[in-house]
Amino acid sequence: MGANNSIRVSSALLPNYYLGKVVKNNEELDMYYVPKKYIFTVPSDQKIADCKTGEIDIPFSDLYDYNNFLLASKIKQSNDIELRHFKNREKDIKTDRFHFMTQEDHQKVFKILNSVNMSHRDGKERYIAVIVNPISGQKKSLQYYQTVLKPILESAGIKHDMYQTDSEHYVHDLISTLDLEKNPYSDFVLISGDGTFNQVVNAYFENPFKDELLKIPIGFVPGGSANCNS
Repeated sequence: MGANNSIRVSSALLPNYYLGKVVKNNEELDMYYVPKKYIFTVPSDQKIADCKTGEIDIPFSDLYDYNNFLLASKIKQSNDIELRHFKNREKDIKTDRFHFMTQEDHQKVFKILNSVNMSHRDGKERYIAVIVNPISGQKKSLQYYQTVLKPILESAGIKHDMYQTDSEHYVHDLISTLDLEKNPYSDFVLISGDGTFNQVVNAYFENPFKDELLKIPIGFVPGGSANCNS
């Protein structure tokens, strides 16, 4: 990214990045995106289409980095989308609302944003099972859940259940008997050492829903004694 609130992109690809014309705070903007990197807006009267070929720096009005928290919400009965996000070192989540000039652009953009939308996957709301081993490693797993993961999930409106291990058989008993019809989890998140991860995977094969379980992504937050901690 360039200096003075500008972003460097390829002018040859810029037309493919165009998402449509939007209105924010009564200002007309053009919205663009760089796949898996950014969403950004520029004033509609800025003539970036006339730039020469090559890498160019474009001053932006708004910039949303995919590496930061990003939640896209479709506003019912309107062509509006809300983006909720935060930047590193900022505690508060900011909400920006954009009105799209056409319904076609509105639908297209929401489909694209859904790929980085934390609260949904494939159009369905996420429901996360968090498994915490409080005695693994430096015994900070529970603290991490309470001070970092839980606030993020709650601010994003993501439903989750937390399971705290209390015996060496706990994870096996939990996963091997888990009923996905009653608890249709979309993700597992483990805050533990790699021993817990192995217990989860091994217990899959004793569960009647093992084929469905094997399709569920597992997020792993290292917390064992052999894991590096800063």
